[in-house]
Order: sequence, then C-alpha cells, then structure tokens
Amino acid sequence: MLHTHQHQLQQGHRRVSARSILAHFGFEFSNDYRLGSGHYSKVYKGYFKEAQRTFAIKVTDLESVSEMFKQKFLPRELEVWRELDHPNLVYLYKDFQWNNYQFAVMELVVGGDLLSYLQKNGHVNETTCRNWMLQIISALDYLHRKGIAHRDLKLENVLLCEDGIKVTDYGFTKQSSDLSSTFCGSRSYSSPEILLGTAYDMFKSDIWSLGVTGFIMLTNTMPFREDLPNLKIVDLQRKRRYKYPSCLNITKQCRTAIDALLTFQPGFRPNISECAKLEWFAQDSASLCCGGRRAGVGVMGQVRGR
Repeated sequence: MLHTHQHQLQQGHRRVSARSILAHFGFEFSNDYRLGSGHYSKVYKGYFKEAQRTFAIKVTDLESVSEMFKQKFLPRELEVWRELDHPNLVYLYKDFQWNNYQFAVMELVVGGDLLSYLQKNGHVNETTCRNWMLQIISALDYLHRKGIAHRDLKLENVLLCEDGIKVTDYGFTKQSSDLSSTFCGSRSYSSPEILLGTAYDMFKSDIWSLGVTGFIMLTNTMPFREDLPNLKIVDLQRKRRYKYPSCLNITKQCRTAIDALLTFQPGFRPNISECAKLEWFAQDSASLCCGGRRAGVGVMGQVRGR
C-alpha cells in the first residue's frame, strides 16, 4: 500500500522529484507518461504494480503555488473530491502529500477532453449532444444534491471515455447554500450575474455553463464573443444575441432546451432536476449516466484509503 512506503523515502538535502517519489511508491512510467499540465499541476500516467492497473496522477508542486491556493482552494478541492462517487465524475482513489508535493491518484480517462474532440472533429449531432449533456446533467445533479456547485464547467473539463463522458476538475467546487460573490471559472462560460459582479446562485450559474457547453457542442462556435467588455457581453446575453447555424437544421425542441439553460434571469432558469424534464432531454432519459463503476476498484481500494 502507498502509505507503507512513505517512511522509507529519504529526502536529504536535494529535493526528490515527484516522479521519483511515485516510483518509490511502486508506480512505473512509460515514455508517454506526461498527460498534461495546467496552471498549478501536472498530470502523469503511471502503472501501479500492486494493483496491476494504470492510473492518472495529478501532481501539484506546493512550492510554486500561492498561499491562498495552498491553504484554501487545494484543501477544499480534495475535501470535496474524496466524497465523490458517481460514474460521470472522475474518481479519486488516494491523495497524499510528500516532500512538498501534493499527489492525487485518480481514474485514468484516455479519450481526451471535449474541446480537443470538437477541434478535431467539428460539431456533434443532436443525438450525441443530448446523450453527453444528459450525462453532465447526471453528474451535476449528484453534486447539487450534495450541496456542491462545480463552478467551472467547460469543454476542457469534460472527458471522453469508452462508455460515456466524465466531468473533472474540482478546483473551484464549493459546498454551500449561500450566494457567492467570487468571480471564478472561465469568462466564456460565465453567467450574466457573475459578469455583473453581483451575488449569485452558484447552482444556477452551473446551469448557464451547461447551456454554453451544449451550444458549442451543437455548433462548434461560442454563443457570445469573448473579446468584449463584461457589460457588452451581458447585453448580448440579455438580448439572446446568439444564432444556431441554419445549415445544421437544429430542431425546435433542441433550441428550446438550450435557450432554457441560457435564460438571462437566474430565477427563471431551470434547476438541475428540471433540466432532464425539458422535452428535448426527456426523449433520451436512459442516457442519464454512463456504465457502472470501473472494474478493479476493489483491487485499488487499498490506495483510496486515506
């Protein structure tokens, strides 16, 4: 088990690399072990010998992040992530800190993110869009029922796997029923109330981001220009100044569903439980989640224990 190795690793005067630490714990790496990197973290792919399974490992160098991130956002992300267990959310098996690195051993999803998929393949048809959006709705419904808002839903945070999609990145998640005044997430997906800087309902803002995500999947374009001041974007949002390309022949039921998610007034925007009841989504309610729990979780249960 991972924790049984920790006392054996000697730090010395020279800082040990994150990869060396993981190798000491029993992970093996191939030449293509780097999966990606973000503002604060890198993600590796490693084979864990004891579980005989390959995982993704998110590594955060705590020496390179702000105190705010280290003391507030990272602990909150991990606290939320540890409690999540849903087929449309990326599963965390183990997290631990060593030698000023934070490690998160998580489910490996190999299909890439939706942004990369659309950039390569173009827009998707209505059936695929509805199927994927229903799975996102299922993930958000699970979070919202726990009182957790995602707050950064976007194409880059939706991953493709063999049996569906998975929502990831819980860095901005927050468990609270109070209104928020924090600007977080991505501007292109931000609701009018966030752009206006007013106190906002985090859960209704997730719904707006879901609408933007669906619009892009259908059209491969952003609904609103990104190079404008916030107030100008809000004006476009209020007037619904987005267009569905006529050449795509998007059905009225589909447009009505996306329009509902992009309702300007949050009080009239559907909540997550109401989304799946919209006519267009209700046609395919069987797609509410992807396949069952990953095979081999029992083997890796020893790694999830914290």
